[in-house]
Amino acid sequence: MKNADKLKKQPTNELAELRRRVAELEALEEEHKQTDKKLQQQNEFLNIVLESLSNPFYVIDIHDLSVKMANSAAHQGETLENVTCYSLLHKLNEPCGSEDHPCLIDRVKREKKPVTLEHVHRDKDGNPGIFEVHGYPIFDDQGNVVQMIEYCLDITERKQTDRKLYDALEESESRQAEIAALLEGSRAVLKYQEFQDAARAIFDSCKDLIGATGGYVALLKTGREEYDLLFLESGGLPCDVDPSLPMPVRGLREEAYNAGRSVYDNDFHKSEWMKYMPEGHMRLDNVLFAPLRIGGQAVGLLGLGNKPGGFTEDDAGLASAFAEFAAIAHHNSQTLESLENSEQRFRSVVETATDAIITANSSGDIIFWNHGAENVFGYSVEEAVGMSVTAIIPERFREPHRKGISRVASTGKSNIAGQTVELVGLKKNGGEFPIELSLATWEVEEGRFFTAIIRDITQRKTEEVRKAAEEELVEQRVLSMRSDRLRSLGEMA
Repeated sequence: MKNADKLKKQPTNELAELRRRVAELEALEEEHKQTDKKLQQQNEFLNIVLESLSNPFYVIDIHDLSVKMANSAAHQGETLENVTCYSLLHKLNEPCGSEDHPCLIDRVKREKKPVTLEHVHRDKDGNPGIFEVHGYPIFDDQGNVVQMIEYCLDITERKQTDRKLYDALEESESRQAEIAALLEGSRAVLKYQEFQDAARAIFDSCKDLIGATGGYVALLKTGREEYDLLFLESGGLPCDVDPSLPMPVRGLREEAYNAGRSVYDNDFHKSEWMKYMPEGHMRLDNVLFAPLRIGGQAVGLLGLGNKPGGFTEDDAGLASAFAEFAAIAHHNSQTLESLENSEQRFRSVVETATDAIITANSSGDIIFWNHGAENVFGYSVEEAVGMSVTAIIPERFREPHRKGISRVASTGKSNIAGQTVELVGLKKNGGEFPIELSLATWEVEEGRFFTAIIRDITQRKTEEVRKAAEEELVEQRVLSMRSDRLRSLGEMA
């Protein structure tokens, strides 16, 4: 009876167990459905996110480099079936991997961490663009990199802007270097009185700026058929030419001379001008000549040679500017020499003059005093220079003198300028004496100045007095004789 009951209960238990398992399967299936639904929603969301990206996004298989996933910005309408990253991104038939174009996947596989590189990618029409490429590794359960996420940012415009900024900066630095060298050349014109020194400083600035390794500066001789070498810079190359040898105006030098502008030849060692090169001259691959011109006439030459890469039109323009500095320096040195000679002649005449020659400024202070003035007034040069001119004027005449000086300083008009007048002078020992004065006024940037030529006429005045006394004595004798004769005639009558 008990066994019968067991047999009756067994199907019921099995059925219940079966139902329970069916319920579990249904629940698991529902869970799978929900999971699939969530995965589908997540995939849809992920696709929406990826499609919303304006930059290319890829998932690439590490082993065969095939593209497993890509957004529209990446594939641009191209099919992704059997597409590799190098064919899609670079339009290549084989993987990239050159030194200039390293493979991002190789780096990610090797380093097993995110990597960023710059790559040139091409669109479907083959047009290149510069991209900042970010690679992120995807690992399997064993920690091996199996896929890579690649995200690209188009930086073409930024790189072009950077290039423009770099070029602008480079040009600005180049211009600053040019300005600095030109300023240095212009300072040399003012700094050095000797042309040799000025020319060397100007040449060095020009050579360094342009990048030549050698050169020279030469001046035309009087006959204008030869140059006289001032100095030569060989740039470290051997040069056995005697610097005293004549340097005729011929070849490319003559072309620069006749044209009145800079000329250059970047294949000089192959040119027809090589026939004029003296034996032992250093090798010249390229040369540039710029004439030194004063008043439209060439007076010398600035030569440059052996610039790596050759000379350009910009170099020619710069060389012309430096040659002009050198020409100005040469003109200044000649002018200064002429002025020094004129001043020497002037001082020789002035210092040997017996008359006093004195120059004073608008304040009445003496700034020049010759030896004649020493003899006339008794003051030495050391005593007189810086002293007020009123020191040689008697006290009673000083106030009118100050007023006259003030009037001339303010109006430029003098009552006695250009005339010779007789006045009274005052010696160092306090003695007064008659003088004859000629006054000239002149004005420069520093102010108005007065130069007086003063002659001691004491002897002349004494002679005039003596003659006047003799004439008066003769006149008195004549009158006395007339008087005596009239008296005699009266007595005879």
